[in-house]
Amino acid sequence: SATRAASTPSVGDLVEDFRLSPMNAAHSGRLSHYQGKQPESHVVLVTFFATWCGPCRIELPQMQTLADAYANHGLRVLAVSIDREGGLVTRPFADQIGLHLPILHDQDGRLANHYHIRGVPQTVAIGHDGRIRAIYVGAVNWDEPVLHAQLVAWLEEAAVANKSGLPSKT
Repeated sequence: SATRAASTPSVGDLVEDFRLSPMNAAHSGRLSHYQGKQPESHVVLVTFFATWCGPCRIELPQMQTLADAYANHGLRVLAVSIDREGGLVTRPFADQIGLHLPILHDQDGRLANHYHIRGVPQTVAIGHDGRIRAIYVGAVNWDEPVLHAQLVAWLEEAAVANKSGLPSKT
């Protein structure tokens, strides 16, 4: 229905904070924790995945590399598992592929539903201003120079806004 479509977050929309249970107690389950606070706000990639998803197994290590490479520049990557079994399956999966990104559990599918996730992987890129910058449906090659350039542009925009201490006007 039209009202359902209107409520689906899309590019340009402000994201709502959410809280999910983290796989690792050392990680926060709140989106706002990763977004940081003004004037030090971050760019966040929220990637929805499942342990049974083949493309996710390829994409997540690339995202881990990305997160490590750009962490000091304000990038945060959150992996949201839609697996119903939660930590029983995400823990061995993370160990197997060498993942140390924060993994959050969306076992009831409420967040995936909110973002209208119809398949995994799917990634929502959130700018430093809390607005959705892009939605990547399906597997993405995060090693692509064009994607790095896009991320760097968002991170530079965040750096400028963070230095000025003012929220951006975008």
